[in-house]
Amino acid sequence: MQIVTLTTDFGSGDFYTAILKGSLLSAQPDIHFADITHNIRNYNIVQAAYAIRHTFHAFPPGTIHIASVHNFYAPNPRFLVIKYREHYFIGPDNGVFSLTFEREQVECFEIPYESYDILSFKNAYVTAVSHISKKLPLETIGPRYAEITERFSLQAITADTMIRGTVIHVDHFENVILNITRELWDRYAYYHRFALFFKRHDPITELSTTYADVPVGETLCLFNSANHLEIAINLGKASSMLSLEVEDAVQLEFY
Repeated sequence: MQIVTLTTDFGSGDFYTAILKGSLLSAQPDIHFADITHNIRNYNIVQAAYAIRHTFHAFPPGTIHIASVHNFYAPNPRFLVIKYREHYFIGPDNGVFSLTFEREQVECFEIPYESYDILSFKNAYVTAVSHISKKLPLETIGPRYAEITERFSLQAITADTMIRGTVIHVDHFENVILNITRELWDRYAYYHRFALFFKRHDPITELSTTYADVPVGETLCLFNSANHLEIAINLGKASSMLSLEVEDAVQLEFY
């Protein structure tokens, strides 16, 4: 059985996901699908890369991960198949993979396909999934691709006692995820106190381990399962209640 994960910006109200799954099943009936999410914001490759980067390792080696986000980034888009840490990744060369792998070395090949309508990108996915499922060498699928398209997400800015970060994602519970990682935080571990400033709200000065560390309705910050700093409200919606959206700035000061 071949496991195929799907990350798309198709949403849940249209038939595009069904067409993609049906096309794949017609070519490879033994596929088992795992939907990571179909609610990536339209064309948002940063959000897609965040989702894939922090979920692919939960699947067994040999899993195929399709990133069907912003497929029509150019009049004649290229589609790639990539091997990385015993997993396979398929999607458009629109920068999503440069954000997913963060400059790590990968094996990358271009997938040949013919474009004849707006959904013909599915043929590239069918070709690649069938090829991998049959355990054929990637070298025979198409030409080796030397450099994937680079895109750069906003990076946290650091100073002696300060990290200036950005909101990179708002999840289903409206928790607000920042581009401040635990690894970056640990560089300041010798400081005893901190203050996390955002908008005109009072700063957060305590690091929680669970949402229930504060009373219901109170604001907190903690590191999520992807080791990114997150602003949340216990049983509340931090994004709308605090007016925090993707690309809003925050500042973390250490004392």
